[in-house]
Amino acid sequence: MINFAMITGFDWNDGKARKNEKHDVSTTESEQVFFNAPLLMLADADNPGKKLELAATQRLPAISELRPFVDAGGLMSYGPNTSHQYERTADYIDKLFKGAKSADLPVEQPTSFALVINRKTARALGLPVPQPFC
Repeated sequence: MINFAMITGFDWNDGKARKNEKHDVSTTESEQVFFNAPLLMLADADNPGKKLELAATQRLPAISELRPFVDAGGLMSYGPNTSHQYERTADYIDKLFKGAKSADLPVEQPTSFALVINRKTARALGLPVPQPFC
């Protein structure tokens, strides 16, 4: 089991340190994400069990961009609306089957996002959930 209380800092390699500079964020600011109010970004929708277990035992509010993560017990997810993305993919495939060249099709970014909050997990962590989300 990881004891987060024993962690006092991180070893920054040159590549990671340059990324902080690129985004005008100090290494101290980056580390504060973990030391003040830790949030875990978890993207493993297929097998979130171990990560969620760690988050629960350490009482960490865990967040992901994928909805199945919340269904498995994570605090919240915020990310692209996957059903909308599937619809857009189907539109692209339809255009390709009708003879469009893939090089002529524009690259699209998600335009529809979903915020999902697990109230049971929020209560277990002692976090209030604003009324509009209930």
